[in-house]
Amino acid sequence: MKTILFFSISILLVLATTAFSQVAINHDSSAPATGSIFHVKGSGNNDFYIDDASGKVGIGTTTPGEKLSVVGATSIDGNLNMLNHGISNVITPTSPSDVSSKAYVDSTLNAMVAVDTAGYFLHWMNDSVYWWDWKTGIWSDTAWIAPIEIGVELDGNFLLFEISTHMRYAWSHQTGLWTGQYITFGSSWIGSNGNFLIWSIDSAYAWNYKTSIWTGLDIPMGSDKGESQGNFIITDDTQDIAWIWSRETSSWTSQSIPGMTGSNSSNGNFFIVAEDRLWAWSKETQAWTSYPWTISAGPGGSLP
Repeated sequence: MKTILFFSISILLVLATTAFSQVAINHDSSAPATGSIFHVKGSGNNDFYIDDASGKVGIGTTTPGEKLSVVGATSIDGNLNMLNHGISNVITPTSPSDVSSKAYVDSTLNAMVAVDTAGYFLHWMNDSVYWWDWKTGIWSDTAWIAPIEIGVELDGNFLLFEISTHMRYAWSHQTGLWTGQYITFGSSWIGSNGNFLIWSIDSAYAWNYKTSIWTGLDIPMGSDKGESQGNFIITDDTQDIAWIWSRETSSWTSQSIPGMTGSNSSNGNFFIVAEDRLWAWSKETQAWTSYPWTISAGPGGSLP
């Protein structure tokens, strides 16, 4: 009896295909949905539908808007490879396993407080920044052009990063001012005694908390950076150049040093070893001095 029933359904499908160019299996014997080439209709409007003209597939719907449209909960037991395409219009997450939209992540990460050991407080949320000065007990705020994505603090001063606009803003507890600097291609940073150094692949900017002034410098790709007591050094052994930014002058100076092999710093001063000379920069004199040496003979160029 089961074999006869299966054979009968098969004949009906073939006849339907021949006569109407459609295949339909409907629990209530209704006509297939208009425009379908294949339509399975279960109870409760549980449809499986293929559109003839577009090839779009609908599950739970006879009007698929995308290549595959599913109305109802969906479970995938396995990996889902999006091939570098996005997932959009997700709900606000409520459980640890929920995915999150970029807007939700940005708003959550931007709700941070930076607390400095010097007693100053900074808080930002989306496009607003608030800070508190313990010396005056006064809160201040300002509107921001774009959401803040990174914030750091150092010795009572703050540095904020706007990744989308390539802007960096520093606040000085001494001047009470925010000053901004545009820098391309992303950037890294170091801090020293309240001053900041930021750089990208081809430029660097030092910020002095005493003046709230940024000072820029064009630099080679891959150069090394260092700091000591508020002063900064950038060295490039491919061009044999060292640059010093002094906290006293808020300016960059350069020195040609052929054959650089290593560097060090101490108490705001910098020391570089070259192939045939020793070099030192003094924070007191704001100048370089050098002395000849050889590996075999030792300091001074001759044996003791």
